[in-house]
Amino acid sequence: MTLLSATGNRNVCAQQVKVPHAQPIKFIENKSQWPEQVHFKGEFQGNSVYLEPTAFTFDLVDSRDLMEARHAHLSPNEPTPPVPEIHRHAYRMQFIDANEQVQFATGNKSKEYYSYLLGNDPSKWGHQAYAYNDVTYQSLYQGIDIKVYTSGENMKYDFIVKPGAKVEDIQIQYDGLIEVIAADGNLYLVTSID
Repeated sequence: MTLLSATGNRNVCAQQVKVPHAQPIKFIENKSQWPEQVHFKGEFQGNSVYLEPTAFTFDLVDSRDLMEARHAHLSPNEPTPPVPEIHRHAYRMQFIDANEQVQFATGNKSKEYYSYLLGNDPSKWGHQAYAYNDVTYQSLYQGIDIKVYTSGENMKYDFIVKPGAKVEDIQIQYDGLIEVIAADGNLYLVTSID
């Protein structure tokens, strides 16, 4: 567990998650299909990010395992191979002392919507869940918003610091990582998968 505070160098106020060969991430709104604390879910190349009021939770999959699983049944004349093991790693990025009553603003609403009929309990089904290209947490800290979006193949987030706000209020705690390395002006998050 590592606690990072965004003091001093303002360049630490953004993070980028590279997703090779990915479509832009769409953030799908929660219409009761996921746990209550999840407001939006983004999916990319088998991975997921859950946007919660004071946290992002990442659920990553080993891309090599996915490729192996997808190619396991390429030849119809070969016997069915065993189901390959797929390795995953989840970690959480928690905004310390953030506003738990944050309001969300969305941008670029999709024309299509998604319906989720999960299980036998209709109260857990989500109907007409729209996707958005960006989600802004308004007043995550006093005078500070955070905008989550995609740019090409990358998920990004930017802290928007209004005049008079204290950038030192931004504190991020990472849980579930093997290691957090700060080097050469970059932050490297080490997981159990590549």
